[in-house]
Amino acid sequence: MAEYVFELGKNKGTPFPEQTGFSKLSMRVGSFIDKIIINDQGFGGDGGSLTKDLYIDSDDYISMVLINHGAVVDYLHFETRKGRKLSGGGKGGAPTTVIRGKLLGIAGETGYFIPGAGAPLVLCKIKLRFLDPQVG
Repeated sequence: MAEYVFELGKNKGTPFPEQTGFSKLSMRVGSFIDKIIINDQGFGGDGGSLTKDLYIDSDDYISMVLINHGAVVDYLHFETRKGRKLSGGGKGGAPTTVIRGKLLGIAGETGYFIPGAGAPLVLCKIKLRFLDPQVG
């Protein structure tokens, strides 16, 4: 079994440490991912609208992540092995990246959409650690 980290998004920001042991995910979203909230701990800004919560049972795990990204993370879609889903954000960014496998950790960087301009605080970069990933 192999682990691999996918780092997506380009802008530099303030790093946040890897989060593991997911039981609940949600986000604040608009045209971008403003904030990702993992087990009630948020990383990013307070813009956008709050999504519903995605609850992850102890016998379940996130098995697929779909991402649109460019300078920042534009769109995220999470899906568990049991078929529960959470998605949000805009349709901008590079062609979608789909990663399948067992998501072990999420880290990243939060910062301003236009560095130095005081623009909205958003999720600039996301790092996803997967076990035995498949990209397609």
